[in-house]
Amino acid sequence: MNVHELTLQNYAAGGGCPSACQPMLYLGTAGSYGNEQINVVLGEGWQGLTVKAVFQPSGVPVVVPDGGGVISVPWEATQSVVAYPHGRISFQGYVSGRLVNTSDVPYTVGGSSAGSDNTPAPTPDEFQQFVDAVKSDADRAEKAADKAESASVHAPQVNPDTGYWQVWDAVSGQYVDTDTKAEGPQGPKGDAGQPGTDGEDGGYYTPSVDTAGNLSWTPSKVGMPSVPEANIRGPQGPKGDTGPAGPAGADGAQGPAGPQGETGPAGPEGPQGPQGIQGDPGAQGPSGPQGPQGEPGPQGEPGPQGEKGDPGPQGPKGDKGDTGEQGPTGPQGPKGDTGLGVPSPTQADAGKVPTVKADGSAYELAGPYAPLSAAIRPTASGNPVNITDSVEWPLQGLKVYGKSVQDGTPSPENPVPIVSAGNGGSIVLTVSDGADQSQSLTLSTPNGLPGIPVDSGGNYTDAEGQQWVCDEVDFERGVYVQRCATEKITGIPDFRETPNFPNRYAWYNILSRTFGTGTLKALSSFASWSSWGVSSTPDTIVFALDGSSVFYYETNTTAEAVNETFTTLIAAENSIVVGQFANPVETPLSPEKIAAYRALHTYNGITVVSTAEDVAGLEVRYVADAQKYIDDRLAAAESHIQEIAAAQLNAQTGG
Repeated sequence: MNVHELTLQNYAAGGGCPSACQPMLYLGTAGSYGNEQINVVLGEGWQGLTVKAVFQPSGVPVVVPDGGGVISVPWEATQSVVAYPHGRISFQGYVSGRLVNTSDVPYTVGGSSAGSDNTPAPTPDEFQQFVDAVKSDADRAEKAADKAESASVHAPQVNPDTGYWQVWDAVSGQYVDTDTKAEGPQGPKGDAGQPGTDGEDGGYYTPSVDTAGNLSWTPSKVGMPSVPEANIRGPQGPKGDTGPAGPAGADGAQGPAGPQGETGPAGPEGPQGPQGIQGDPGAQGPSGPQGPQGEPGPQGEPGPQGEKGDPGPQGPKGDKGDTGEQGPTGPQGPKGDTGLGVPSPTQADAGKVPTVKADGSAYELAGPYAPLSAAIRPTASGNPVNITDSVEWPLQGLKVYGKSVQDGTPSPENPVPIVSAGNGGSIVLTVSDGADQSQSLTLSTPNGLPGIPVDSGGNYTDAEGQQWVCDEVDFERGVYVQRCATEKITGIPDFRETPNFPNRYAWYNILSRTFGTGTLKALSSFASWSSWGVSSTPDTIVFALDGSSVFYYETNTTAEAVNETFTTLIAAENSIVVGQFANPVETPLSPEKIAAYRALHTYNGITVVSTAEDVAGLEVRYVADAQKYIDDRLAAAESHIQEIAAAQLNAQTGG
């Protein structure tokens, strides 16, 4: 099987060649089929779209899996020799049935001397491909549910040989060790805290199964939400042979060590060791020269004492004396604090897993949780984002996209302010059940969250099909992605007419930031944007940004007049621009922001995610109710069938 790699990026496609080239796919020889596949990767401009590939000249469509994936080349595309430009694959991206992006990729099919008498069945149409995909989703969800049920009846246990927690592996049908020890190390003694107030009883659920296999959950207190019943009884199998008596069970794991006793007072100091031997005396200094002997004279009076000579060098240190005897052991010290050990599970904890508490103070048993691999995790977008098939689970992904708007067309005489999302310093995001339960997250935006509307190449497309190059906050990746910025032009204007473009004036290297080239769309409070700040329409005022420079175009004026215009704009603080960077800049989010995001969760049934701020949109990835998600997809397919049947009937009857 030949698998061709192909990446769709905005309005172009790449397949391992330099960015400036268009890939050419070679799809085998004429008459061959079933051996060519294409792995379609959806890049910027394609993510979140419904994508199909139409093979020309046969016109056969193939639906690309949601989020990208492998498609098989239809046999109609390779049944005869094909060369570019006739051989091409038209990739088409849709939002709610509206075409928003296309890209053509050429392909060839070589000649072959071998003939083929086999004519395969025609490739299924788009609707049949959609129905097949829904059935495949249903099969995977059913298999995942079987795995989740198997895991829920095998409680975690402690391996008595290794001391580690074990969990049930549904694939191998046995318990396997995890990386979590059943007994944690003893922590240091902490300061005694103030006695806390008794917390509210959060309640718990008691499971029970009747003779018919119906699993129900009984809450321990009034007001707790009800848990739907489920039948977990499978078909009865044949009676097995009576097995031999099993061996006696192994002894349980040893309990944690008791607390250490109090430390006693220090014993008395031992006797001092004997003094070391004295060092060797220093060397004697040299004698002076002897003078000639004189005649003996009479004995005189004793003279004064001479000065004391310099001391000799210190001798080597003596050997260390013997250590004194150890004093008696003191009384036992105070009891230390208990370490953060993992709690021992009971039968009521079936399906729960050890989890660190939010404050990091200890472990707790939480759950039961279904394996996350069994979940369907779709992505919804908009503002608000209305979800009708969610389950209560932490958010799997959240993105906030910025936006900048103006109410009118700006000019030097009539400046129009630029309003960006988060200009007030923050954006408050709310997650609710559409009724009386809600959570909130406040996102600090000291510089706003700007975004520029563009015709193509945007990183977000809103519900109306408008593309935006905008800043985004990606909580799943933990980064703030800056693609554009707002800046106020200041200083003494120094515009000069450019020699290559008459009527265009440039103020070079005035901006504190370095934006992309003049081909990237920008916003200003004083003029509309045009590529490189040039206009072919008479009496039109436009501008552009290039790096850290500003281009301004106006006919029938002079550099002096342009500088006077900007002196007035700067004084009135109407010299605001929003430009695009050539490359995005990513900044990690603070641990506090990430922790606040991880505390958010969806609700059972309905979840609404929204902001009061006018952002370009939100993207929310969540865990869906698998049954409701599949039922909704099947209902949509049934509605589509009825629409097709009605259209065919109208065409036949002329209605």
